[in-house]
Amino acid sequence: MARTDAVEAAPPALFVDEAGPVRGPASSLALGVPSWTVLAAVGAAAVTLVAALVLGGGRPQRVDAGLPDAGALTEWALPAVRWCFDVAAVGTVGMLLTGAVLLPGVAGRLSPTGARAVRAAAWWSLAWALAAVASAVLAVSDVVGTPVSTVLSGALPLSAAWELPQVRSMVAVAALAAVVAALSLRPRGVLVGRVVLSLALAALVPIVLTGHSSSAPDHDLASSSLLVHVVAATLWVGGLLGLVLHRRFVGSDLPAAVRRYSTVALGCLVAVGGSGVLNAWLRLGQSALAWGSGYVQLGLLKVLALMALAAFGWQHRRRTIPALVAGRPRTFVRWAAVELTAMAATVALAVALSRTPPPASSTSVAVPSHGAGHAVLSASVEPFTLGRLLTEWRLDAVVLAVALLGLVAYFSGVRRLVVEGGRWPVARSLAAVGAALVLVLALCGGMAEYAVALLSVQVAQLLTLLLVVPGLVALSAPLSLLRRSAPPLPRVLTVLADPVNGVALVIVLLVAVYATPLLSASLQHVSVHRLVDALVLAVGLVLMWSLAGVDAVPGPHRSGRDRVILALVLAVVLLAFGVLLTVRGDLLAGAWFTGLHWSWVDPVADQRRAAGVVWAFAQVVVPLLLVVVCTQSTRAVTSVSRRSR
Repeated sequence: MARTDAVEAAPPALFVDEAGPVRGPASSLALGVPSWTVLAAVGAAAVTLVAALVLGGGRPQRVDAGLPDAGALTEWALPAVRWCFDVAAVGTVGMLLTGAVLLPGVAGRLSPTGARAVRAAAWWSLAWALAAVASAVLAVSDVVGTPVSTVLSGALPLSAAWELPQVRSMVAVAALAAVVAALSLRPRGVLVGRVVLSLALAALVPIVLTGHSSSAPDHDLASSSLLVHVVAATLWVGGLLGLVLHRRFVGSDLPAAVRRYSTVALGCLVAVGGSGVLNAWLRLGQSALAWGSGYVQLGLLKVLALMALAAFGWQHRRRTIPALVAGRPRTFVRWAAVELTAMAATVALAVALSRTPPPASSTSVAVPSHGAGHAVLSASVEPFTLGRLLTEWRLDAVVLAVALLGLVAYFSGVRRLVVEGGRWPVARSLAAVGAALVLVLALCGGMAEYAVALLSVQVAQLLTLLLVVPGLVALSAPLSLLRRSAPPLPRVLTVLADPVNGVALVIVLLVAVYATPLLSASLQHVSVHRLVDALVLAVGLVLMWSLAGVDAVPGPHRSGRDRVILALVLAVVLLAFGVLLTVRGDLLAGAWFTGLHWSWVDPVADQRRAAGVVWAFAQVVVPLLLVVVCTQSTRAVTSVSRRSR
């Protein structure tokens, strides 16, 4: 998977050093990748794609006379363009991962080679956007059953095309890829590069939400596991591609960069394998007919490909890293070139799998017992009880992966600190574990089950994500743990570190969620629901990090007295929110909650119960916060007193 045609046509600036173009017999890519690698990767991908489409039944089928037919051009062009789409996505993520993560920066700035890699991401993301637009056009032709020439002629109304979820998702990807391209042209700091990398990874989400997993019985877990699968695979392949394309400019830092990539690749291997098995089980269940289909045959080929790539990774650890340390980079290039060829074929296999009809037994979606049929609700929602709130589970692979990776990163920092001879309080480590557990309980437990069904539970989930999880994160002091290696934060983030801004953001957030149609949208659409959860967590982190005063937050610092006053202001805001819920004449998101027709709850009474939940948080969380603020202020005064003696 060395390059796509779109990249081969990229401007020469992408492949030219500041001192001039790279010369040599292997300069077809001007970055040290032999020409045979490109030909082998494209050839292997083409053969694999055609063979997999034939084997799985995704090849063009004969259409009976009189029925709509998109034509052979659309049927063959769609998987080919999708392969280019995936490779461009891999290239974009890989260049950003290489430049902003794998290559060491200097004082928070990108290294010269890192900046080069980030700039290269602009052209990859431009190719990604163009492939997304082409995929949208071909998707219209495929779904509507009309030749692509008819679609391009404008005979089909745009409103009809926009109704297709595939089109909307591809347009969203094209827009995000264009933003990534614009931000990558002028790379600055390491942190900004990582933010752009996060934006590129976010562009992978729309496609996942409209794939086969969206029709699985447990669509939430299926979609989230597929998202983990796609993100991990993209990072895995992209990281190797970035290192190979830029290895000539890395110099003596190449062994360290390959070691970092080896760690990333190992994590991605586990995530790809685990999420793939989980997703297959969710789609196929226990049906013998489903497990004997052509869809599964292609899935087994993907498993074999994964095992082969794992073997390549083992060889990298055994041979290429020691060879790099010994000054023999050719071993790395040879193994990486063969591995990229295998990866290109594996991507083609994945494209063919996405075009293969899933087994009929996996496409049936259970309708909720109340008949609403909303995607955010489980197949059946049992009457609410406190016991079910504590025991029900609605697993989300993305949440589990984020919590696990967060703990791994945190305790890796603790281990590094201990190895260097430092000490880290056990209480802070316990707070980190508590934050991960509460996050999982809020987004994968009973709260996740009932938050879209009852306003009281939705309010409890939001306040948990706003106050409890960020509070535990603040007590774990991750910035203090990582302050030696963390790059300086941009000015905008240091300004947000002022607790006054944190309290103001909480007020804005509550107004945005409960005084606008955002609440209704988050209850009806999974993507909006997850976006609101992420926004609430971000606001909570800004508030609690600065207000608690435990972590080493850069920027304006408030005295203990000021923070006590701001904590009391927060309590007043919560109490006022509870009063508004009580005296409000109409129902929040009334059309949604009354339309569910639960026989076991009264929406009006549940809204009053939501007010009680808000008051409970104000009476429990805020006093605990005041205790933390006062304790930290006392410690600070004691520390100053000791230094003055």
